[in-house]
Amino acid sequence: MSTLLMNKGQDKEARRWEKELKKGKGGWDPYLSLLRWYHSQGKREKEEELIRKAPTHALKAVMEALRLHLQGEEEKVASLIEGIETRDKKEASWLSLLKGLRGNSAALQESLRLYPQHPWAREIKILIGHHLLRGGKEEEALGHLISVGPEKDPQVSLLVGEIYHRMGNDLAARRYLEEAMNKGQGDTRLKAAHMVARLARQREEWDKVASALRIILKATPEDPHHLITGELVEALIKGGKVKEAISILEGLESEESQDLWIMLASTLERKREWQRALDAWKRVNGIKGIKGKGRVLLAIGKPKEAAEVLEGCKEEECLHILAQALWEEGRKEASLNVLRSLSEVWCREHPQAALLRAQGALEMDRIEEAAQWALKAYEYIEQGERKKVKPVLKKVRAALKGSPEADRWLSHIEEALKEPPFFKRLKEGLFKSRQGMTRRIEEVLGIKEEVGREQLERIEEVLISADVGVKTTSRLINALEKKMSRGDVRGREGLLTALKEEILLVLKKAQGKIEVGPPPWVIMMVGVNGTGKTTTIAKLARRFTNEGKKVLLAAGDTFRAAATEQLEIWAQRVGVPVVKQLPGSHPSGVVYDAVQAAKARGTDVVIIDTAGRLHTKVNLMEELKKMVRVASKELPHAPHEILLVLDATTGQNALSQARLFSQAIPITGLVLTKLDGTAKGGIIIGVAGEFSIPIKLIGVGEGMDDLQDFDAEAFVEALFDSY
Repeated sequence: MSTLLMNKGQDKEARRWEKELKKGKGGWDPYLSLLRWYHSQGKREKEEELIRKAPTHALKAVMEALRLHLQGEEEKVASLIEGIETRDKKEASWLSLLKGLRGNSAALQESLRLYPQHPWAREIKILIGHHLLRGGKEEEALGHLISVGPEKDPQVSLLVGEIYHRMGNDLAARRYLEEAMNKGQGDTRLKAAHMVARLARQREEWDKVASALRIILKATPEDPHHLITGELVEALIKGGKVKEAISILEGLESEESQDLWIMLASTLERKREWQRALDAWKRVNGIKGIKGKGRVLLAIGKPKEAAEVLEGCKEEECLHILAQALWEEGRKEASLNVLRSLSEVWCREHPQAALLRAQGALEMDRIEEAAQWALKAYEYIEQGERKKVKPVLKKVRAALKGSPEADRWLSHIEEALKEPPFFKRLKEGLFKSRQGMTRRIEEVLGIKEEVGREQLERIEEVLISADVGVKTTSRLINALEKKMSRGDVRGREGLLTALKEEILLVLKKAQGKIEVGPPPWVIMMVGVNGTGKTTTIAKLARRFTNEGKKVLLAAGDTFRAAATEQLEIWAQRVGVPVVKQLPGSHPSGVVYDAVQAAKARGTDVVIIDTAGRLHTKVNLMEELKKMVRVASKELPHAPHEILLVLDATTGQNALSQARLFSQAIPITGLVLTKLDGTAKGGIIIGVAGEFSIPIKLIGVGEGMDDLQDFDAEAFVEALFDSY
């Protein structure tokens, strides 16, 4: 670490010491500081002259020892200063410093203790930090290094960064290492860049990885140069800097760049940048290039070209893509023949091949083969994806009825098609919505394979009439138009699939879940008259009691005597207590009593009923705000949930209610009821598209088990299940 003592570039400091020397002031300080300076500048004559001027034998010996240290002749230093004694603390400090230069951190610390204002105090602290670090004492080393202000010295920044990294604090490490990389020179900058690249890669901060690698490249000899270039191209690809990556790749030898072209092409393919992906795959030699080109050509709706590219390739992945291309081209028998050449191992690992074989066999009226491979596809595919196989299984079931093969296969197909009770209730509950929206969309598309702007306009009309809402409908149609223009949507089935995907995206963003925290957990139910608020409270209470929780209901609707009576009837059926007051009492008083009772009784969940407020009545909305304030005062953060109950049958009016209630109080979740009673279940899509409030529960029937957690995927699947 002698380089830390070189102190290059401090001309002004050197001139000050020269003046001190002429005045005969400063003791040993000016002699030793100037010696270091002259040595760093290569002024050997000045060094000799300075040593000759030393007024004492002891100082002369110390100066010789320092010069030997600066020349790297450490072994001679100790013998020169051995036996020198002094009572002057400053001189003793210099002696301790020379002893400490060989790695004795205790001697360095003694040097500073004797002479706290030592002219080299900063460098000594750095040396102490370095020696402590080498001895594995990271925390002690860090204390010394931080005290010198690491931001002023890239070498110190590097050391501090290394220490933080060793201690597992990579956030702090990156800060100091980036400082060293940006301001350092030579080895300091290079070492910092290597560490920054490694840490940034762990966090997938590809721009920082690329910046560090550019620095490394400039300082790297030719031999490993191509490896660093490869890492840089990888970082650029993953960071989305595709143009820069391509420009570097084009300058590399073909053999060096093959794996990188594959990475680039695969990335572009995942990003659905089809043309650029195709161009990149054309740079890839051999089977990998053939497969890549075939895949992309198929994706952009050029099955004939894809089949031509893949013709003659016998690898199973090629055959699978070829079969898909032939299918898209309408050559279904040829597709089936190719699929038959795939091994069962391949089909098990790639269930889509098994499913396509089932579809092909069904088209060719090979019913038994279709049944066998549809069931295999169902077995091979992940459980969460099995719904994709069910339409084919249903078609096979229909084809089998009355055939000689029926007895062998039907029971297995029926077992695979058996729906869980929850999904069955959801599908039954959405029957009217399916008739009013999904079936009408299927009628719009008819049996034609070609789809265009006319079909989109008619789908737009259906969605609006199903109360999806103008804003959300426009967003869905625009997304479909973009997919069609990119070639991502082909034919009737493709458009239906794309619509399902877009609706699912909207609903997934709005998917929420009811969770219960530390007791007492307070839930307030709000909404206008007739939305099913009270029955929803009863269903929630049943749910919580079934989970083993103690539940308390609060009759906060004191404006209608019948409201309290209705809540009491439901409470008796569920078996939970109710807190109430006389009709006309202040609702906030009921909230206060309920929270106090819950605390005293060890209640887990309190559910507060409120008056069925018209969202247009200002005074009633203000009363709601007061109830919220009272709950919060008696129990911090209460109410923990404020659920707005909306009646799906009211259509667009539900959107107005959601907007005005959320402006008045902090709604934490929505409950959509009576979805089984309307053909306009699209309102749930409209609500999800227009508000950032999570949909937590949906009601699809009058039974106590018909209040379900909102599951976006299950909802879309039930809505589009036409068979």
